[in-house]
Amino acid sequence: MNAFPDRKISFEDKMVLKIKQKREQMIQSANQFGYTDEQTVRYSQELDKLINEYNDHKPASKSTEVRVVQKQMIMIFQKMFPIT
Repeated sequence: MNAFPDRKISFEDKMVLKIKQKREQMIQSANQFGYTDEQTVRYSQELDKLINEYNDHKPASKSTEVRVVQKQMIMIFQKMFPIT
């Protein structure tokens, strides 16, 4: 996971990487099985937990990358549950 073995990865960097990986899992699952599939929903919940953990650790300054992930999740859920 660490491209630079002699360099320590910060908590924030680790969390951003985990968030990106979980987001990708969720998107792949949604594309393959659908947005309401049990696995997709589970990945979504796990992603929520990772984002909350990240925000709890550093609430004063959210990373731009995490904000982008949150906005993209909102867009996914808007597709799942359109307001009519």
